[in-house]
Amino acid sequence: MKTSLLLSSILLCALPLGAQGGANGPANHLAQANARSAARRVSAVCQLTTANIVPSSRTVAPPAREFVMQVTNNSDRAIKLPKQPEFGWRVEILEKRGWKLRAEGGPVHLLKAEDQHIVSTAAEDAGPLMEIAPSHGELFYFVLPDAKKALAPYRPFSRVRLNIYWSPSANVVEKEPDVLPCALAVAWVVDVQKAPAEE
Repeated sequence: MKTSLLLSSILLCALPLGAQGGANGPANHLAQANARSAARRVSAVCQLTTANIVPSSRTVAPPAREFVMQVTNNSDRAIKLPKQPEFGWRVEILEKRGWKLRAEGGPVHLLKAEDQHIVSTAAEDAGPLMEIAPSHGELFYFVLPDAKKALAPYRPFSRVRLNIYWSPSANVVEKEPDVLPCALAVAWVVDVQKAPAEE
């Protein structure tokens, strides 16, 4: 009898603790952690879909610099991408020992330097999709205002590499199962020179 009373007392004492957890309780922290991990998606780079990037020839308001990416579908099936993908970027500068990171940003990036898998933490909604037929390509225009400083020369001569990444977000894949399931990774290498007034 004493044992059962003791157990009942312990259970009664524990009840308020569970209720008190509320929004900050362990169960909610676990739910938040699951939501964060669900929003992060890792994918391999596409093998049958290629991309290349160059500066756009269109005029945009300064200080923005516009780029255009052409995505080509080399597979025998149509592919779909968001009309306005959320890109990640990485600017590197060539040093004596190889490429050195200068700056990066955006919701998509390499898993790590030695692993070419692409991680997306984008919160993009599926939105309207663009379909690319087999053996066809489409153009995507975008600006990278946060990358402007990293792309500027800081020596008389510099070789700079701009890497652009895209991978479908977990949200897009969940809502649109036909979206391209793999990642795009493309680089643009340019030699930049300081203007005489800048030296």
